[in-house]
Amino acid sequence: WKEYSIMYLPLSVVTALWLFSAVHSAPTATDCTTETNENWKTLVCSETADNVDTNCLSTRWLPTTSAAGLVVLMHGYTACPESFNDLADRLQTEGFAVLNVRTVGHGIEYNYCPNEADCVNKDNVASLPTHADGYLSWVDSVNSAVRTEAEALGVIDKVSVVGLSLGSALATAAMIRDQDLYSRAVVYP
Repeated sequence: WKEYSIMYLPLSVVTALWLFSAVHSAPTATDCTTETNENWKTLVCSETADNVDTNCLSTRWLPTTSAAGLVVLMHGYTACPESFNDLADRLQTEGFAVLNVRTVGHGIEYNYCPNEADCVNKDNVASLPTHADGYLSWVDSVNSAVRTEAEALGVIDKVSVVGLSLGSALATAAMIRDQDLYSRAVVYP
């Protein structure tokens, strides 16, 4: 077993980062016709085909200079990558590349209408995996995309993963399934 540097962050610290970070930039758009990281392309370009809400798409944040490292963000249950945008922006500002990934089955909306006056869009929980294999298959896909991205950026030895709620379980699974990929983790269960 590889020795990991794992940090549990109190929610108050995560909240403070969110509240006090100003938005300085936007993620780099993924062009599905020219994307060179085939694993990222497979992960991201299938999202539009899956009817994912545009605010819930996976995003890539690249620094303007060479990357100090690569950070993978995994959001919580029924949330979206958008919940980590402020943190992704802050990390990018500090020189890190960021992959802010949409957890499998999340962000697919449906109309919930208990009656005609109260129609709202809700997360379609029916699209979430019902067995561990669905999540583990997604973790393997993310790990492939992360490895390709880290190699391309020249930071294969500086890859970290951050997970919140369900994302913390998936981040832990990602580290276990590819033990040579991640050097650090920040998880908040």
